[in-house]
Amino acid sequence: MRFIAGGYFLVQPRPSTEWRQQKPLLPEQFWTVDGDLCHLYPDLWGWSWTGISGEETADVKARLGQGEAAYRVMQRFVETLFEAGDIGFGGVFFDPESARGFHHRFTSRVPDIKLLSVALAADQIEVFLAHQPPDREKNEGEPGIRAMVRKSLAVAPAAGERGYEVLGYDHGAFNSFAVNYLENEYVHRLGLCLKGYGLFDDYALALQAAERTAKPTTGSEPGLWLPWKVSERNLR
Repeated sequence: MRFIAGGYFLVQPRPSTEWRQQKPLLPEQFWTVDGDLCHLYPDLWGWSWTGISGEETADVKARLGQGEAAYRVMQRFVETLFEAGDIGFGGVFFDPESARGFHHRFTSRVPDIKLLSVALAADQIEVFLAHQPPDREKNEGEPGIRAMVRKSLAVAPAAGERGYEVLGYDHGAFNSFAVNYLENEYVHRLGLCLKGYGLFDDYALALQAAERTAKPTTGSEPGLWLPWKVSERNLR
């Protein structure tokens, strides 16, 4: 089966003891490209013109150990990558080398950070691109994930495949099945099995879970729910 690259992401699990206590079916640390469950580097705060609140930028600076001057240097770095076409809006890198370059300069001391890639089955590309196309009349820019998929590039060789994650795409960002506790639905109602990384090791099972997730009765977040192949890449 052929897969198309959906982007490369630097992710760090968010600390959440309460959330973890309610998820016995998932590993203690769960890496995902869902910004609600993991910090993304960079996220929208990487662009100086997004109007992110001072409270949020203060949190970012604390996590990165940066002062105001270093933070502004990082934003200029991100915007230069953006202008060069190496990163898309929302913090999705278009190649692993650009992600590594950012990491070496700004996030090398961030604990538990990983470089993940996501890839979409080629037969799902038309479905994906038909979902929420940018409104040109409103001068909407194209989200980075959509721009990456539209390139139809093969995913770069990976250090290790982690499995298939059911992700919902909505307005330029991903929601993981885990944010709505759907692992309970998969295991107890569908009889499916999640493997070591909290993901499916079989595409057909992930597709079955995605179809179930898309039903309004599951209580999932809005969006286009599809199985995405997740791989981990070397940070060096």
